[in-house]
Amino acid sequence: MLVPAMSHYPLFLSLSLITVLMPGSAVLMTLSTALTRDRKASVYAIAGLICGSCITCAAAMLGGAALLASVEASALRALELASVGVLAYLAVRAWRAAPLPAMQDQPQRRVLRRIFVSGLMLQCVNPYLLVYVMATWPQFLDRAQPLPLQLLALLGLHALVTLGVHSGYAALAHRACRWLGGRGGALQMRRFGALAYLGFGASLALRLVGG
Repeated sequence: MLVPAMSHYPLFLSLSLITVLMPGSAVLMTLSTALTRDRKASVYAIAGLICGSCITCAAAMLGGAALLASVEASALRALELASVGVLAYLAVRAWRAAPLPAMQDQPQRRVLRRIFVSGLMLQCVNPYLLVYVMATWPQFLDRAQPLPLQLLALLGLHALVTLGVHSGYAALAHRACRWLGGRGGALQMRRFGALAYLGFGASLALRLVGG
């Protein structure tokens, strides 16, 4: 058998679903993008988050554990500091963002590319995702079978769960846009998103200081 046993799929999918559903910076980005941008921007945000998640998950399985063991806690701390920096950047960008109609005055590709890269960066420096993968994914691997295809299977399943969950969040947020309406509502949501990003970053920074 070249992929994880079929009996492992339900447990892995359930674990991934619970993890992806939990409120965090990735969910916040999906919601804030959907509430303040159009559906195409939401697609780019979710694509960036999925790509970043796959990169982090693959790195964790292929060498993240060995790296962290070789440098003790310093690598994880550096990743956490990078995560604080990305959250601070997203907070500043959300606070200073122009009103929604102004997106039409900017090069559409540039805006969408920036949204994709933001999602990618957010997940690439997500310390919680790294720890989660290293703590749980090895249990679903059969050491007697080729590991690359098993890893691809797990990555594919996790990506599908992420796509489904975040698409659901985005759909709900787009519906909420109808209730908010107008530039004033969009502005308030951007400000709320900025403060939420700052809250996540401050919480992680305080934990680093306390640790």
